[in-house]
Amino acid sequence: MNNIASPPYTLSAIIPTKNRPGDLVNAVRSIFQQTIGPDELVIVDQTEGNESRTAVYELFASTAPPLPRLIYLHEPEISGVSMARNRAMECCSSNILLFLDDDVILEPEFMEALIETYQKYPSAKGVSGVITNYRRSDVWLRAWSWLFARGPFYDERQAIYWQANEMADTDVIAVQKFGAGLMSFRADAIAHVRFDLNPCAFPAEDIDFCAQLAPGSLLLIAPGARLAHMKTPIARPSEHWLQREVRISRYMYKRHWHRSFKDRACFWWLQLGYAFAAAAASVRRFSLDPWSAMFSGIAITRTVQIVKATGPAKT
Repeated sequence: MNNIASPPYTLSAIIPTKNRPGDLVNAVRSIFQQTIGPDELVIVDQTEGNESRTAVYELFASTAPPLPRLIYLHEPEISGVSMARNRAMECCSSNILLFLDDDVILEPEFMEALIETYQKYPSAKGVSGVITNYRRSDVWLRAWSWLFARGPFYDERQAIYWQANEMADTDVIAVQKFGAGLMSFRADAIAHVRFDLNPCAFPAEDIDFCAQLAPGSLLLIAPGARLAHMKTPIARPSEHWLQREVRISRYMYKRHWHRSFKDRACFWWLQLGYAFAAAAASVRRFSLDPWSAMFSGIAITRTVQIVKATGPAKT
């Protein structure tokens, strides 16, 4: 691994982790194998025990230098991945911050591709990569998304991930939102941005984070920055997809995407889409559970206070 040798770029890699020592070690090992590595690695460990910390320190001790500066915060009292990321941001000293999940494996040129993109596009406020093992959704779900997910509610990331191999050598792609497990930003662009701790935000805290950036901020996906997301089942919440998606859409609408007629129309069209999906799933399964999940998502956003973000969100 080589350290970043071309100022003004320095990079801090941030990894929140909980109860995944094996995955964490694999992620850190892939960081050590980068053609251009980070200047510092900030790990926020929410695990009660010392398994993860011991495994990481042993990996550092057994790996030949140069190695990044390690900032290891073992703080089990921290609740949630968003709080952990906010805590890590307080400790970073680099001018590029890279957020990673603890169950990703980076290809060797991942960070080099990010840095090259910042060099080539100095106006870019953030650069992300692609997930190479992202599973294409079912045909009916893709058709449903094409029909009902419009405007700011359309998620352009998925189609890019599905074509990761075909797009490996293509140019960068401008997007409106990143995925939290592989996104980076210029530190000055996010100096006053933090992850929202509202439980309604998860797992869309990455979308909310991007929506808080200054209007017109250029966000790019670099297809050459590639990693695999192993999606370990450990410490993952179980929630019906309709409850999750309804909750997230209402959260983003109330917090960001409610200011224009277009956004409001897109929101209500999406809610109609959820009702259609609930009806179809209920008929197919002879169950009212899909309807129950949809109304649960609505109920959650009614009982939890959602603070409107200040300033216009990008759409």
